[in-house]
Amino acid sequence: MNNTFNINRFLLLIQKQWLSFRKEYFLIVGVVLAIVIFFYSKQVYDISKFASLPNAGDQHFNLVGTRTSLFCILGVLYVTLIASAYFRGLGKSGSAIPNLLLPASQFEKFLNALVYTVLLGFTTFLLLFYIVDYGFMSYLRGILTSQYSTWYNGEEIVTDRLAYLVPSLYNENIVYAFFVPFLLNAIFLLGSIYFAKSQYVKTIVSVSIYIAICYLIIYVVYRIFFADVIQLEDKNVKEYINPVKLLSAIGWFITVALWTITYFRLKEKEV
Repeated sequence: MNNTFNINRFLLLIQKQWLSFRKEYFLIVGVVLAIVIFFYSKQVYDISKFASLPNAGDQHFNLVGTRTSLFCILGVLYVTLIASAYFRGLGKSGSAIPNLLLPASQFEKFLNALVYTVLLGFTTFLLLFYIVDYGFMSYLRGILTSQYSTWYNGEEIVTDRLAYLVPSLYNENIVYAFFVPFLLNAIFLLGSIYFAKSQYVKTIVSVSIYIAICYLIIYVVYRIFFADVIQLEDKNVKEYINPVKLLSAIGWFITVALWTITYFRLKEKEV
């Protein structure tokens, strides 16, 4: 099979892969959905129960703020599990041979992996979380007063304590963190095809060891070359380099590099 791209063959490959991947996909999505619904149900119950008590509403409204932590933690687990599950079958001889013999190019198979783990995976999680959050928060906003006013320096400040999740996540620097889910996808997608067994655990262990080694190297270099250095000029490095933008650029570079390695690893499997 040549390594060209054919749209009809690619669409047929998507349909074929869906038959083998959908069970694990629905299982992961079902578990995430159950956790989200349980969390929101408990939060709504607590707020509804105590909101009618004097001054109790204020201390329980802050429970809604834990949604951001839930979104981030579940997002990491969901993205890594979906990516780690996709190429898992290549580690088993029974399922590896049929997958490798599929009448599609390596490039089409790699793009198919990105369709399921990035396009479909990310869209499903965001849509799922948005629908659940919108439903429960709309219910609370219907039975409780969501806004309250405070005065600061003679100006009235209106705060929405029952804001929907999407507006509350907005930040001018959030765009620089967009690489994080794609980087996690690239790491665990590579781990799913690189390791033959226990891909998820081995990937986590490998990444942890790599991060520890990098941190140790940076710390040693700093102690050797910069620990006793006296700064003669009062200049801020941030004036020349934006660390947030630099981190984002490095993150996107590593993501593309890992996707490239995954593609060549897939080609090696078929040799």
